[in-house]
Amino acid sequence: MPGKVARIVLYPDNADPLAERSPVLAGMTAASVQGRVATGERAGRIVRRVLSDPAAAVRTSALCFASRGFSLHVATRIAADDKPGLERLCRYVARPPLAAGRLEQQGDDKLSFALKTPRDDGSTHIVLSPLELLEKLAALVPPPRVNLVR
Repeated sequence: MPGKVARIVLYPDNADPLAERSPVLAGMTAASVQGRVATGERAGRIVRRVLSDPAAAVRTSALCFASRGFSLHVATRIAADDKPGLERLCRYVARPPLAAGRLEQQGDDKLSFALKTPRDDGSTHIVLSPLELLEKLAALVPPPRVNLVR
């Protein structure tokens, strides 16, 4: 049915521990996954986007391919005794949530965040209020002692 959201029950007693402990964070996380705004005057609405022509899939090198915001790089391997390689991988995984220079202020109440690659609908930027940006960042912070795979 259009407009309906399917729910998968992860807990047998239908109780989501995150929703019970922190209903606001659970709502922000759910809205972020759905591409919607959870708080403020735009609550429930879709995050604003700037559109352009979608980029074609690209073979970036012999064993690399990029398409629709995803990249596959099968040439990267780290040996068990490669400490510098493991450190590089850990630094990559632990990088900050926003790349430097991608966030721009557009007036007093709007921020524009440039996406690394255009989405399949052609979006190149998302436009958020400062509160909406904080909401999206808060949804990225995992609660203590909770499995990150949901």
